[in-house]
Amino acid sequence: MLVPSLTVQEAAATSPVLAGALIVFGIGALLLIPSLVWLYVFFQRRDPQAAVASGTPEDGPATL
Repeated sequence: MLVPSLTVQEAAATSPVLAGALIVFGIGALLLIPSLVWLYVFFQRRDPQAAVASGTPEDGPATL
């Protein structure tokens, strides 16, 4: 519920809280973004040995 007499300045967090949140979000991004890139690369890679064993071509999906 919004209070009509409350201003943005009164509702804002203090500077140390904002700085702490910014630091935590930065550290989280440093951990999360490389992990997501690694997962994307890992799951987009085809296993050449499995393709040879199953008889499917390496550069395309298997057809029925």
